[in-house]
Amino acid sequence: MYKLVENRSEKGKELRVAVVESIQELIKENDKVIAMEADLGGASKFTNIKKSNPENFIQCGISEANMIGVGCGLSSEGFYSLCTYIWTFRNTSSL
Repeated sequence: MYKLVENRSEKGKELRVAVVESIQELIKENDKVIAMEADLGGASKFTNIKKSNPENFIQCGISEANMIGVGCGLSSEGFYSLCTYIWTFRNTSSL
């Protein structure tokens, strides 16, 4: 996992890259980790997970609320779903 640096003037990895690499490490430890995306393409860098672990990636398309429901269903079956989408598109009906 990643740690915060004390010297903030040092440039590190982009947050989205660090998140994806952390998820990839989690998948190596537990194959029940599922990454889900709402059609963000390269913006979230989740496509890197699709390339490295296609069996642990679900592309839900432009359907953020449905993605949350799919994640809940996976969780009820013992999986760990990690969803990414643009927060402004969050639908309160999915909560």
